[in-house]
Amino acid sequence: MNRTALFYTVTTVSGHQISVTPDHYIRVENNGYVIASQLTLNHSLFVTHLNYPVRIRSIKKEFKMGLFSPVTFTGTILVNDVFASCYCLNNLRGTHYEKHHLYAPFRLWYYVAKCYLGFGSEVYDMPRDDIHWAIGIYVHYGHYVVFIYQSLRAVFLMGLIEVFIRMSEIIHPICIKHAYY
Repeated sequence: MNRTALFYTVTTVSGHQISVTPDHYIRVENNGYVIASQLTLNHSLFVTHLNYPVRIRSIKKEFKMGLFSPVTFTGTILVNDVFASCYCLNNLRGTHYEKHHLYAPFRLWYYVAKCYLGFGSEVYDMPRDDIHWAIGIYVHYGHYVVFIYQSLRAVFLMGLIEVFIRMSEIIHPICIKHAYY
């Protein structure tokens, strides 16, 4: 999008630099992902080609032109060799990992459309200065999406527990019967 927004430009002691909006998740050592506005000089970032996390040297707030937020299969992006999430904090509340689960239907649709229906990248074609309409609706109604996701997860977990209970009811008499021999 061609508009001005506040960015956090984070520079590591190794000289690597990434600029993200305050609500964008960044991969940090030990804590998984935190939003840029919560970063401190005590955090270390993950950089490609280095086998260790790199400490942050500086964090500078500045206004920049342009916003871009691709949704990727892995949920991560690499900017100037620094790992970051492709997600940001919005109406779809939750951690980076929860958001990755919430966006699974988009990844599934892309995979099916590309592999089985013959579509290419045009599956998610969109106006240059806007977000895709489906993702916009998803984010706008985020509280409903999160509620449905959490409800389905709870139902699945309850079903799984029920399966284990039924299996134990079948296995328990067999184990007791063989214990006396």
